[in-house]
Amino acid sequence: MFFKNNWYPISILVLMVALLAYYKYEGRNAISPEQVNVYSSRKDILTRQLFDQFTKETKVKVNVIIDKAPVLISRIQSEGQSSPADVFLTSDIANLELAKQKGLLARISTPVIKEQVAPAWRDEQDYWLALSKRARVIVVSKERLPKSQWPTTYMDLAKPEYQGKILIRSSQNVYNQSLIASLIAQYGMDEARTFVKSLVNNFARTPQGGDTDQLRAIAAGVGDVAVVNSYYIARLMDSSNPEDKAVADAIEVIFPNQQATGAHVNISGAGVVKTSAHRINALKLLEFLTSPQAQAIYAQVNHEFPVHDQAKLSDIVANWANFKQDVEALKKLPVYLQSASTMALEEGWR
Repeated sequence: MFFKNNWYPISILVLMVALLAYYKYEGRNAISPEQVNVYSSRKDILTRQLFDQFTKETKVKVNVIIDKAPVLISRIQSEGQSSPADVFLTSDIANLELAKQKGLLARISTPVIKEQVAPAWRDEQDYWLALSKRARVIVVSKERLPKSQWPTTYMDLAKPEYQGKILIRSSQNVYNQSLIASLIAQYGMDEARTFVKSLVNNFARTPQGGDTDQLRAIAAGVGDVAVVNSYYIARLMDSSNPEDKAVADAIEVIFPNQQATGAHVNISGAGVVKTSAHRINALKLLEFLTSPQAQAIYAQVNHEFPVHDQAKLSDIVANWANFKQDVEALKKLPVYLQSASTMALEEGWR
């Protein structure tokens, strides 16, 4: 009698439990399929237009948490299986490799991604891909440094003739760590150490500020030579602020090592978090970010070099686009990053 009279509510209860289990363990996409959660170490001003355009085209809402890359990596780790993160987006190959090594990323190979991003700009095991490129270039004062004295390689910066002239940010910034790591990969530990030691002796001041601060310091006469990422220069050149324009007019950009291995390049990139609840939308977002349309935004708004060959370039980026790039060293950088950081500190580059 009990089963005859009570089978219906029991069946409903069993069905509800089964559905909840499905949503929790198998189909979290089904709960909120029209969103994707991005943990990003890039500034909102650099990505908001891209995310807004993606939402406009796909109706998928992009939720963004912004913090430093190591903080985001630690957060994903601590959140474990419950992490809401779907995409990890960051500004250096070292951060992508760290997330990969910690087992936080899933393979992301799709036909669209393979078509849009050349193998040189993807992880060999497909755990991450590049979204944009930047070059670490040398900048000199047009007014105070004769063209005959302009450096043409990174190693030139260690020459005695540049004593008291070099401006650069802290060695603990990942941009400089990657540069040192590329020199270790190319020249070996001993020669790289000699370079770092001599470079420190040539500093115009104690390293401070960001890349834009080094450019302003050249214009202010603090030093004559700086090492910066290319897009910081382009932002000043494209600025409507007269002070920015004056800084841009005071400097000349040199892409180093053009007769050898090529200029040091690094990337911004992304991967899909292994525990993603919205994997389909995460892949859609990465496919969009590597499309010619989105890549044009990287080039025209952020002045970064696109990874898609067909992307439309800004006039500034187009003028620089044909430089020789050190592609070979790029994927070796994570191997030497810790050594690069330690070496710099040991030689007095704080």
